[in-house]
Amino acid sequence: MNPRTAPDTAIAHLLRNYDILEGDPEDSLDAYFRQCSIMITARDLAMMGATLANDGVNPVTGVRALQSDKLPRVLSVMATCGMYDYTGNWVYKVGMPAKSGVGGGIVAVLPGQLGLAVFSPRLDAKGNSVRGIAVCEALSNDFGLHMLRVTRATTTSVIRASYTGAQLRSKLNRDLQSQAFLDQAGDRILILELTGELMFVTAEIIVNAVNDQMASRDFLILDQTRITAIDQSACMLIAELLRSQIEKGRTVLVTGTARHYPFVRFLKQHFSATSGVPLLEYANVDSALEYAEDRLLDEVRMDDGAARTVQLGEQRLCKNFDTEELALLGSLLREETYQTGDVICREGQAADKLYFLSSGRVSASIQIDHQRRHRLNACATGWAFGESALFNNHARTADILADTPAYVFSLNPATLRALEDPLASRVMLKLLSNLSELNHERLARMNRELKTLNS
Repeated sequence: MNPRTAPDTAIAHLLRNYDILEGDPEDSLDAYFRQCSIMITARDLAMMGATLANDGVNPVTGVRALQSDKLPRVLSVMATCGMYDYTGNWVYKVGMPAKSGVGGGIVAVLPGQLGLAVFSPRLDAKGNSVRGIAVCEALSNDFGLHMLRVTRATTTSVIRASYTGAQLRSKLNRDLQSQAFLDQAGDRILILELTGELMFVTAEIIVNAVNDQMASRDFLILDQTRITAIDQSACMLIAELLRSQIEKGRTVLVTGTARHYPFVRFLKQHFSATSGVPLLEYANVDSALEYAEDRLLDEVRMDDGAARTVQLGEQRLCKNFDTEELALLGSLLREETYQTGDVICREGQAADKLYFLSSGRVSASIQIDHQRRHRLNACATGWAFGESALFNNHARTADILADTPAYVFSLNPATLRALEDPLASRVMLKLLSNLSELNHERLARMNRELKTLNS
């Protein structure tokens, strides 16, 4: 049929007759029918919607297609009459400015977040795609896309920090060989610290970031400590993201979930007992990072944990000690054994002992409140702790607990100071010199970590 005889032609002339259209209606009809003849796909429609959602700028090319001041008018017309006589129901059920076409396409816009398009030619009595409407209603309900849905304010970016295990390591002080290995292999660990509210659009940002950055990595740590709320749509997207990573053989750890029980319950229901599951028992990034580091070291059997014993001469605080100096120091040491969970010393106690860790792991922590404890640092085999004992009249600033069975040598520096012997003075001087070097290393490491977290 000649398009000039279509009902649209009659409508155009009727509008001209009532001076609603100005000038020759044939010019407007020509432009209209040309637009109706353009071949496009559902993806093209979605890109149009995304451009309208992105303040008129094409999100792929970065080219502005529509001026900002025109957008409210376009979206207002779409919201009030874009779905023909179904528009009222559409706004109530779907809640996005949209435009349907008699070809079976629908394009919808959630301003500032996304564009959505569907295509299915079968139309209902009002000229809209039957399946298209059903799909859009389901998407809006499942992912909370209604434009009038009330959400808490969220930050501009849901990803507060992104870094690898090579850029920032756990607080566990390890031996030099393990540290050198993790400086390289740590890049296989990706950590994303999240913030704000997890909903559809912010969860999608996380999905894209993980897919972009996990290609050559084996461990993913998602930290939710600073997440304020997680809606149903985010639960679904994050769960599927974690499943896809686990199916690729990667280890996934989710930390900071203590305040998000519904999310944890959703994950436990989502993953069957027989399939791989995300690890949820780690309270913070540090503990999860230590776990991932241990697994990397296990691959090369570089164990710096409780299974290995380090002699006095191998201790980092005894660097450059000669045989005579080691013999004097060894004669002043006492052997002590602790089981997992034992308190080695308490915050506020007099700092009267320096400890050399021969095997096991210990950690220094402070009590935040009756429920929370914050770990300051930890030591593996070969490290010393309680160094404040080398200085007079100091008190412990943290609790030190055994994380594993631990075997230590303790030194009361007062006994060393009491020896009026040049050899004893040399031993004390070397202990202080090595401590100064270690503190310099720690400070440099903290500076690198601060730069990583602030970049």
